[in-house]
Amino acid sequence: MFKQLFPVVFGVMLAGCGVSEPDYSGLYVGGDETALIQLQIVDADSGNINGSVTTSLLDYNAGDLNQTTKAITGVRRGEQFSLLAHHGELGADSPLSLEAKGNSLMLKVPATGQSIELVAMDQNQYRDRLTQFASALNANDVGLLPEE
Repeated sequence: MFKQLFPVVFGVMLAGCGVSEPDYSGLYVGGDETALIQLQIVDADSGNINGSVTTSLLDYNAGDLNQTTKAITGVRRGEQFSLLAHHGELGADSPLSLEAKGNSLMLKVPATGQSIELVAMDQNQYRDRLTQFASALNANDVGLLPEE
């Protein structure tokens, strides 16, 4: 009798085990030679997202690294993220659309249609990447960039 009921009981036990959604909380970084983007998010169980986005731009004329940080909120449905970067009193909020691809998030830039891969990394890796990015400010001082 037990041998006949075992498959049924085992099946019911497995059905009760929920498949948990992946947690995308963490730090993601991406960009190119013109901008570096840091996205820090907390992915709540309910699918709500909170965090911040920091954009780093090089100002060659001033010899400075300009950083802008905005709070973000939004939702995640599966692998799709719909976020808003809040500008506060300075202007309208900016929508951000992302899609999870493995350990990366793909940021879709609506104005250009391009996608920017944001790779998961820790704070030390981000600092190294930011230092490498900012080193381009000194490249012209040592003759690495052509004079314009």
